[in-house]
Amino acid sequence: MLQLRWRIYAHAGKWDACLDIATALTTMTPERRFGWIHRAHALDKLGRTQEAKDLLVSVVNDFESNATVPYHLARYCAKLGQIDQAKQWLGKALLAADGMEGVDKLRKRAMEDPDLEPLRREEKS
Repeated sequence: MLQLRWRIYAHAGKWDACLDIATALTTMTPERRFGWIHRAHALDKLGRTQEAKDLLVSVVNDFESNATVPYHLARYCAKLGQIDQAKQWLGKALLAADGMEGVDKLRKRAMEDPDLEPLRREEKS
């Protein structure tokens, strides 16, 4: 129910409420990545990108077999101008992606993600 509520508030752009809901989710179900990813997303939307990054760094080892957390870390690092770190996190996300289909899907997503534009710009130079 809280996940649905988070999505409704996110659609409405109510990021303070999203942050509260996601924080509750991380307390209630810390073993599930939804709360952590969406808490970080709310922080980023509130202009608190460094906090979003720090939050995910604190739990990345808990979800090391999944590509989602390092992918979002790559996004936040790129937004913060930390290009080398962004490359490292994106590499870890690609390694954690499931099979070739998962890797291809993640690569495509990365190529279209506006938050990763600084990373793509760096690669072109």
